[in-house]
Amino acid sequence: MKEKTFHRSSWLLPLAAVALFTGMPAKASIIISVLSTTYAAGSSGDSFDVTIKNTGASAQNIAAFSFGLSVADSHITFTGANESTALTYLFNGDSFALANPPFATLPTAQSVEASDLSNGGAGTSIAANSAVTFGLGHILFSVAGNASAGPIAVTLATSCGAPLCSSLSDSSGANVPFTVSNGTITVTTSGVPEPSSFLLALGLLPIIAWRRKK
Repeated sequence: MKEKTFHRSSWLLPLAAVALFTGMPAKASIIISVLSTTYAAGSSGDSFDVTIKNTGASAQNIAAFSFGLSVADSHITFTGANESTALTYLFNGDSFALANPPFATLPTAQSVEASDLSNGGAGTSIAANSAVTFGLGHILFSVAGNASAGPIAVTLATSCGAPLCSSLSDSSGANVPFTVSNGTITVTTSGVPEPSSFLLALGLLPIIAWRRKK
C-alpha cells in the first residue's frame, strides 16, 4: 500500500521516460478523446470531458495516466480541471490525486495538464471493444466576449515531452500505447451588433431620412 507522502513527480517521471523511449505503434487500441462542445462568446464556467476507451480485442489495465491539452486561440482560457466527469471516472474510489491534490496544473492560459494514479496500485480494467468508456478529466474554461464564431481546435499531446505530457501505464509500470482523438470548442455569437456599430447605425438614420426626402 502506497504511503500518503508519495510525491506525484516520483511516478510521473518514470512514466514519462517510458513514454519517450518506448514509442507508440500506429494502431493502439486505447483512445484518449476530447469531447467536443459548444458555448457562447462571453460565457464562463464552461466545461468538457476527456475520456478513455478500449477498442481492442482484450481488456486493458490502466494504473496511471497523464494528459496535456491546449488551444491555439487566446479567446479560450482554461480555468481548472477535476475528476467530476459525466461518465464514471477511471479511478473512481481509488484516486491518489483526489486525496493528494492537485489533479491538474495550468502551464499557460491556453493549456492544461492533468494526472492521477490508482491509489491501491491495482488500476482499472477497461473492457474490450469499447464496451465501457471512462472519464479521465473534467476541463473548465471560459470564452472571451470578442471571440469569433466557429470551431476552435482542442489538441491532446500524443506523447510525454515538452511542453505537455500524455502517457499511460498499467499496474506493472509498463507503458500502454494509445492514440488521441482531438475535439473542438465551437463558439456561437448572439448576432447583436457591437455597441459602436449600433451607435453608428443610429447616427446614419437622419442622413437616410434626408436622402429619402430628396
